[in-house]
Amino acid sequence: MRLLLNLDSDRKLACGQSLDSKDQMDSFRKSMVLAFWLALVALSSGLMGASASLADHQPDPAHSHASSNRMCAEWEPALGTLIRWPLGIPSQLVTELAEDDSLYVLVENQSEQNQAVSTFQSWGVNTENCRFIRAATYSHWTRDWGPHSVFDRNGDMMIMDPLFDGYPWVPGGKSFRTVSNASRGWEEDDLVNGVLASELSCSLLTLPAYLTGGNIMVDGMGTAFSTQQMIDENAPLWSESEFLGLLEDYAGLNSYHILSNTENHGIQHIDCAAKLLNEQTVLIQELPSWHPEKWRMDRLVSEFESITNCYGDPYKIVRVYCAPYDGNATAAYTNSLILNDKVLVPTFGVSSDSLALETYRQALPGYEVISFYYSSWYYYDALHCRTMAIFDRHMLRLIHCPLDSAIDSGDGFRITASIDDRSEAGLVPDRLQVKWRQPSESSWDSITLSPVAVDSFEAVIPSCCAGTGLEYYIQAADSSGRFEVRPRGAPTAFYTLEILPGPVVCGDVDDSGSGPDIADLVYLVTYMFDGGPAPAEFAACDVDGNSTAPDIADLVYLVSYMFQEGPDLACP
Repeated sequence: MRLLLNLDSDRKLACGQSLDSKDQMDSFRKSMVLAFWLALVALSSGLMGASASLADHQPDPAHSHASSNRMCAEWEPALGTLIRWPLGIPSQLVTELAEDDSLYVLVENQSEQNQAVSTFQSWGVNTENCRFIRAATYSHWTRDWGPHSVFDRNGDMMIMDPLFDGYPWVPGGKSFRTVSNASRGWEEDDLVNGVLASELSCSLLTLPAYLTGGNIMVDGMGTAFSTQQMIDENAPLWSESEFLGLLEDYAGLNSYHILSNTENHGIQHIDCAAKLLNEQTVLIQELPSWHPEKWRMDRLVSEFESITNCYGDPYKIVRVYCAPYDGNATAAYTNSLILNDKVLVPTFGVSSDSLALETYRQALPGYEVISFYYSSWYYYDALHCRTMAIFDRHMLRLIHCPLDSAIDSGDGFRITASIDDRSEAGLVPDRLQVKWRQPSESSWDSITLSPVAVDSFEAVIPSCCAGTGLEYYIQAADSSGRFEVRPRGAPTAFYTLEILPGPVVCGDVDDSGSGPDIADLVYLVTYMFDGGPAPAEFAACDVDGNSTAPDIADLVYLVSYMFQEGPDLACP
């Protein structure tokens, strides 16, 4: 059970204010804090009856220390996207969302559903992919109050349902968007996840804390990011350490980073300043030099530079330039949606739009990057805020920790992967493969991944390419028809290795690993006089030690060493 405060009297004071943007209404802060603490006093003294108690705000013992829970990242396989009717997104986006994936549309009654269907059909939306769900809603910000998908230790997906009660602004107090009907409010949005859990046949994991979706980004591996406002919003309920402990228990977030607030004044949602593109890469806004919040974005970059990703490496930081569209209000390009193999980016009709799209294409090769202009996007509220993924509970999950970018060839390159078919349909053995090639090649060689433990696989790429490089990616398939690659976007995207030069064997002209012998001598003669291939390592040919390219002196020196007991080889 949740503690729901009656805010109707406060809402009546602000009737008629717009619901189209995240407007500031700081005047409610003092009254809300007072109401909250009065409610706590009433609860503790039993004045609110047996149906409510302080225990309503305590962690559910059934989920305490469930550190094996895992919260999904945005780029994981999704069935589709959740929106609500009436819409807060343009028609082109609706059409795209329903083109290849399911579109889950919240409507309050049959009349609204009829309106939505009629409108969608007039736009050419594929209504066969639309699924209408009955639920009362107060706003179209499905990101902020919608479902967080969490897998439990058994691999079953749950809908995690935090508290939701509007939008705090900083500096200042808690404020509320309102509509003209003062009998309605945020509690409608707050109840939607219960409806979705039933509709999707998922367990409901009730989180006794605020976790506004626009202010958290996760990597699916236990790492999360929010601004300081997440801690401040939860301060009446939990200390920072208690809040972080809750999220570790409920969502498996064992590396939760709290970043500095990114706005001089605003709701401080991280998705309007930065975006995780994958486990290793973060996109961060770059503001004009004159912008009053530029220093905040630069500070955010510095904070990310001090953090390592889930693989223990520094984050790759990509900047996206955000031009102003109205005074100091700048384009919110980080407020995009990654949906399976697409990136859906809000555009603002300004000069930096095309550059932002190209930034995404360069950062996420293999994805389809699609732009959506809408006059009602805002610097603090755009495409990401108004959409929320419904993830695939039967996803095929492929995890791979990339090899170090610079590596010795050694005895080959051991590639390990975790592959889990949540459909339980069974993996397809001959489609569990590592694809690899040298940078100069266009075709890929294949090696089959072999099982080494439950859900664990490995393969060894043969030793090669010393002093040059190697490219590879991994693919997996299961019998349900699901198919995954790593990196996402492969084969357009791939992992790149710099193969360090191996030790030079003096006189090993043909790079066989031993020598010198007749084969080396023939190789050198053929190269020098008959147009043969160049030696892999010129240093191995410099047998006289004069630090020049192979020449007659080296040939004479090598013959003397091999057949006339000449001086020892003198490679530098």
